[in-house]
Amino acid sequence: MAGMLTPRPARHDEVAFMGAQSDQYLFRLLKDGGPALGKSALMGAWGRILSEQRIRDLVGFVRTLSAAQSSRDLPSIATAERGARTTH
Repeated sequence: MAGMLTPRPARHDEVAFMGAQSDQYLFRLLKDGGPALGKSALMGAWGRILSEQRIRDLVGFVRTLSAAQSSRDLPSIATAERGARTTH
């Protein structure tokens, strides 16, 4: 589906691409939106919706997408939920 979008979304799973992006750049992109950095207006600004801490957390999460070799490396939501239920 991403291939049908114009412009195409960034490949956050590509190590080389993500390695070239600083945390500060990703933070500003998420906070202020694409137009603030000369990118597409389709990349909305989240600064009025998410706290700065949430945006920092999101930057950290986006970084994990390029760290995983495949979806098998990421814990499933069901596994995480089962673990949460058994630890309480």
